[in-house]
Amino acid sequence: MGTRRRELLKIAGGGLAALSIAPSVASASSDGWRSPRYDSRNTAATTGGPEVGVRELWSSTAGVVGTPVVDDGTVYAVSSGGTLRAFDATDGDELWSFGADDSAESSVSFDDGTVVFTAGPTTYAVDADTGEEEWSHRGRGVSSSAPNVVDGRVYVGKSNRLYSLGLHTGTEVWYYEGNGPVAGTPAVDDGTVYFGDGDGYLYAVDDEGGLDWRSEVSGSVPVAPVVTDDYVFAVTSQAKVVCFGRSDGDEEWSEELFESVSSPPAVDDDHIYVPTEDGNVYALRTTSGWEDWSFSRDGSPSAPAVGDELVYVGVDGAMYGVNAETGDDVWIHEEPSVGAPAVVGEDIYFGDSSLQAVHGGIPSPETSVADVSVGRRDLDVGDSVDVTVTVENTGNADGTQPLTLYVDGESVDSDEVDVEADGSTETTLTASFDEAGVYGIRVNDIDSGDVTVGEGDEEELDDTDEADGDADEEQETDAETDDATQPEGVQIPLPGFGAPVAVVAAAAVAAKRFLSDEDS
Repeated sequence: MGTRRRELLKIAGGGLAALSIAPSVASASSDGWRSPRYDSRNTAATTGGPEVGVRELWSSTAGVVGTPVVDDGTVYAVSSGGTLRAFDATDGDELWSFGADDSAESSVSFDDGTVVFTAGPTTYAVDADTGEEEWSHRGRGVSSSAPNVVDGRVYVGKSNRLYSLGLHTGTEVWYYEGNGPVAGTPAVDDGTVYFGDGDGYLYAVDDEGGLDWRSEVSGSVPVAPVVTDDYVFAVTSQAKVVCFGRSDGDEEWSEELFESVSSPPAVDDDHIYVPTEDGNVYALRTTSGWEDWSFSRDGSPSAPAVGDELVYVGVDGAMYGVNAETGDDVWIHEEPSVGAPAVVGEDIYFGDSSLQAVHGGIPSPETSVADVSVGRRDLDVGDSVDVTVTVENTGNADGTQPLTLYVDGESVDSDEVDVEADGSTETTLTASFDEAGVYGIRVNDIDSGDVTVGEGDEEELDDTDEADGDADEEQETDAETDDATQPEGVQIPLPGFGAPVAVVAAAAVAAKRFLSDEDS
């Protein structure tokens, strides 16, 4: 294929810490995850799935190989030591256990009241209610293939043979011998079984063990193939993804990722999600192999599962809910033991060294800055401006929003506001200016334009001082003029005595002058 767009989307976002809560009613009672890859086609694509986060429902110290299976409120998982256990899906109580004679390397499968798994070369069928063995079948060599149980048949790979066994008797109905060891759960649909082998071939075998077609993949196929209405997908150990026509086995497209693969992909209507040991999950279009996004994290991802909106994958001590359209992580749940998830309604079951059950539907806040309003845009030196910030919460839980006011990139004020679920609130931040200039205003990452600070205060102050000085000088001049023109000995009446006093004083002066003239 031509040049691919490979755009790594690094994980961001805060983690949701695991919380121990009182057990809730598990949704497994109304649905289930009965095969290692959910359905007989190995799509690992189910309905539902927690979208806003998860919290711990219960945990068990029992180990898990591959993916747990769930039916009618019971979880079944096998440990690497070969012990099969049944747990109550609601509270995690162990219901029974069954010990095999060898170690297990692959997931269990469930159908019609029977749990099937392989330990060493032996496949066991165990009664789902009692934990009693119903039958066992010993094959040639040691198998790493998880069984797939469909319509009363068990399909399982052992060495280079694919076996078809009767579900309730263990009777060998037929086997087909391939070129190399069979690995990964066979995919089954409409009576045809699809499987890959270690020599780089993909097979389609009919319900009587006859070969429909065989196609070369050019590399070992260590993981389960996936079937859709039109295609069969195979992934090699070096992450070459090949799409074949379901009816004839002709290659439709292939894509080289050049990374190691040990976990099977998941497929929905739009994408095949391929995990690699380099820490990536790639979303390739089912129709062309074109890469729409990749999700990256340190560690080796588990086999992913797909719900209505999210892809679920365990990586490096955490379970992630990843947006299936964009590759962005939506939520993170940290657990020391993560593995391939079984998604049942709002619950997820997974594990490695221990079995974990988490429950979704956690209310979560979604706070953001909705609006920023600057009080004034034209200021003077020494002025302050109020910046009104509106914060909204579109989530379904109360939340807090930290706020920081920046002036030319420098933090000048901050606050943290509480916002009710599906509500909004306002708060005010303030900035002061000691120098003239043009300043950029920003709250968090919201740019709110500029304010202009002028020298207006200092100019007005100077003008006022000059005016006051001129007035004082004018008053002094007027006073000197009055002193120079008034009659000798006549004094200006003091302010506050009024006109009558002035008249009396003037009359007294005139009388004195008249008497003086008479005497002379």
